[in-house]
Amino acid sequence: MLVNSVIIILREVLEAALIISVLLAISQQLKVSRQWLFFALFIGLTGASVYAAHIEFVSMEWRVLVKK
Repeated sequence: MLVNSVIIILREVLEAALIISVLLAISQQLKVSRQWLFFALFIGLTGASVYAAHIEFVSMEWRVLVKK
C-alpha cells in the first residue's frame, strides 16, 4: 500500500519536472526571461496549499454534485 503511494508521488514529481524543463527550454529558445517561472511556481504552490487546506470541503461539495 505504501509502495503504491510512493510510486504515484514519484510519477507526479517526474511529470512536473518534465513540464517545467520543457517550458524552460521553450522560453530559452524564445529568449524570454525566466522571471515568469518564479511567479508561476508561487501561484501554483499557493493554489495547491489552499486546495489541500480545504480538501474536505471540496470533497463534500463534489459528493453533493454527483448525487444530484
